[in-house]
Amino acid sequence: MGELFRKEDSIQKAKSFFSKIVEIWKKFIMVKDLSMQNPMYSTIDEIHYHEAIQHLNIIKSFFEQEFGHDHVVTAESYLAFGLVCLKTGDFGACVDHLQKAKQTFEN
Repeated sequence: MGELFRKEDSIQKAKSFFSKIVEIWKKFIMVKDLSMQNPMYSTIDEIHYHEAIQHLNIIKSFFEQEFGHDHVVTAESYLAFGLVCLKTGDFGACVDHLQKAKQTFEN
């Protein structure tokens, strides 16, 4: 849906749609998954996290291209991507994206 908005040059609609997806993933992981005693355990199957990585990669690229690496909306996508990477065990990508998000949020 966001890609459709993007192709129609409705950048603000695409931004809103993509931002909602980022928000949903962040809330789900931070509230539901990371609040559990074992953060590596998940309430959903790992396949869904791999799908999320694919979607969040598209969203991340869109935000980087349209708003730049230092924009808050891009940092939010980095944060969500980093959290999903944590859940899949890709700790290198997790740390990288969380550091990018942190750098933007601190500025």
